[in-house]
Amino acid sequence: DIGTPQITVTGPSFPLTTVGLSSVGNLTLTPHRDAKIASVSSSDPQFKVGHPSVGPNSTVSAGQSVTVPITYTPVLPGHSGAILTVKASQQTATTEVSGDGAAAVLTASASQLHFGSAPVGTPLSKPVSFTNTGPAALKIDSVHLPTAPFSVSGALTAGAILQPGQSLAVNVTFDPLTAGSFAESLKATAEGSEANVELLADATPAAPIALVETPPPTLVPIPPLATPPVGLQPARLSGLRVSPRTIARIGRSRRRVLIAYDLTAGATVKITVERRVVGRHCAHHRSCVRFVPTKIVLTIAGKPGANHSSLSVASLRPGSYRLSVTATAPTGLSQTTSHMSFKITL
Repeated sequence: DIGTPQITVTGPSFPLTTVGLSSVGNLTLTPHRDAKIASVSSSDPQFKVGHPSVGPNSTVSAGQSVTVPITYTPVLPGHSGAILTVKASQQTATTEVSGDGAAAVLTASASQLHFGSAPVGTPLSKPVSFTNTGPAALKIDSVHLPTAPFSVSGALTAGAILQPGQSLAVNVTFDPLTAGSFAESLKATAEGSEANVELLADATPAAPIALVETPPPTLVPIPPLATPPVGLQPARLSGLRVSPRTIARIGRSRRRVLIAYDLTAGATVKITVERRVVGRHCAHHRSCVRFVPTKIVLTIAGKPGANHSSLSVASLRPGSYRLSVTATAPTGLSQTTSHMSFKITL
């Protein structure tokens, strides 16, 4: 100081601060007589001087306090200090400030997630968390996400701030579409600290769908009250046969099935190809089977006695199917439906 001090300077204090992050404290200036604050400077750029709470060249009355924000941003772990110099109305005052920088420490709850082996089409999930195990707050700088068949859901994003001891939990899912062995990684970095989780999994071919034949329904004939006129007799369908029952994918242009059946009377015959689908979420946690109609539908006029038809199935992909054959008498007097299954292989 020069002469008798005319201004009191109180320096700020800073909490433990992670390298690369910032903490702000206030420098307080109190003049003992009216004065103008000319400048405030710092000897170390880690301690940055902000704008005073009064405007430039403003006169500060005796006893009035002025605050100046000081931002501390450590560049290395350890203790740092600086001299703050205040110039006001021909007077100069100084004060020392200091702070401690801490290295960021980001830790994953596991260095490796092994999902084991799963059939194709069966997703598996495992949790993992990232925790700030250092003494000060840290900021997530970047996140590297794995590629398919792995995916990540959760709040692990760049820019997130973690206080000491705070964690971010995510869920990693393995959902393979093809068989094989897979390895990927999930990684997050924060202020020079890195947490990496290795992801390992194997996918096996899906179990083949067992072909289950649906027996034709049992028909209980009901004697007519009177003999229908000629041309209106009931139409019964029986003896449904399909050949071949298994069709290889090769020779696509020749993929056809031959259908044979017997009718007791002339009728309109509708042939529909239905795909067998196995559901996973049914009542009582059991799998269930349903048949979904495809776009292959054929309607023809059937004749009494033996009937034969040929049907192209070249547009169908490999899987299990069934033929639904319905015969309807001309006036709708009777209707009979039979089923027969077949399969298309790779």
